Amino acid sequence: MPSILIVTGEDSGEHYGALLVRALREVRSDLRFWGSGGQQMEEAGVELLVHVRDLSAIGPAAALKNAAHYWRGFRRLMDGVQRRKPAVAVLIDFPEFNLRLAPRLKRFGIRVVYYISPQLWAWRKNRAKIIREHIDRMAVIFPFEVDWYAQVGIPVHYVGHPIFEKPAGAPFSKHELCARLGCDPDVPLVGLMPGSRVSEIDHIFPVMLETGRLICARTPAQFLVIRAPHIPRQFLERKLSAYPDVPVAVLDGPGISLLRACDLGLIKSGTATVEAAIAGVPFLVLYRMPWWSWCYTRLLVDVPYVSLVNLVAGKEVVPEFVQADARPSLLAAEALKLWSDPSRRLAMQEELLATVDRLRCGQASAGVAQLVTHLLDHR
Repeated sequence: MPSILIVTGEDSGEHYGALLVRALREVRSDLRFWGSGGQQMEEAGVELLVHVRDLSAIGPAAALKNAAHYWRGFRRLMDGVQRRKPAVAVLIDFPEFNLRLAPRLKRFGIRVVYYISPQLWAWRKNRAKIIREHIDRMAVIFPFEVDWYAQVGIPVHYVGHPIFEKPAGAPFSKHELCARLGCDPDVPLVGLMPGSRVSEIDHIFPVMLETGRLICARTPAQFLVIRAPHIPRQFLERKLSAYPDVPVAVLDGPGISLLRACDLGLIKSGTATVEAAIAGVPFLVLYRMPWWSWCYTRLLVDVPYVSLVNLVAGKEVVPEFVQADARPSLLAAEALKLWSDPSRRLAMQEELLATVDRLRCGQASAGVAQLVTHLLDHR
């Protein structure tokens, strides 16, 4: 029975891994799956040798702190490779780990599919050589990535964004959501998505809450925190306890459904910006990381925007507040201007709709499953 190694180290990646396993089971019933992931992948039938909670990090500083976890996870997976001899490996995002794993896999003659590209078009373009030499199939989820890979001579397959396969949940109206939260439907509701990792939330959530405090000092407002999987509710509530004057509720996702009931969003840069775009809610993007990590990152980054929505659109559809600019005073002022200008909100929503249309391309999981089965059939 052929086995498939699947490796990811983040919450979003493990969700997409679970979708891929289910898509593969629809076309091949004789496959065994194992690797690294989380609860969703385990429920899909993946035997976990490493859990995502032991691998998650943000920036070089956190990665160094987690180096021991990384190394143990790496060794567990390589020991598994030697014992189980997988027919194909699927590496999902998580480039700092996966691009070190890929050359080892190729030494064992294992065919490799990389799903959700490292952001080589943004920084560390020298890693294209690793992909060219050690990856058999590159499956990308953003249309602009196709041209970039073609220019550097790497075979690439555009499969669309897997976020469209994510259950959006029953849509809420604002009145329904406010009735559930016990808040006033006539008062603006701001959705907060501070991240899916504790290290992200440490740097970003206090900025959001201080922004909320400044907004409330100017006009009535209320806030909804959309909790990501694996983020303990108690952790968020400890942060909230420092802001008793800001009316905030915490709910678990699905983010798209909850954001549709909001008047505005404050969204951490990343996949959450795509969710906000699909929801059609006007929003501001913010991002912060430790200063020394930021200084290191800025030496290598070469893109005009940090938001995926703006990158796909090729222009600034949503305002970005990054590092030194991610200040509560600036964010609150921009949020108030956006609220007071209905024509600007409508124009932003139309741009978001057009951007989302560019990301639709069938079922991403089915497309990647086709790449995997092709490699299995032509071993």
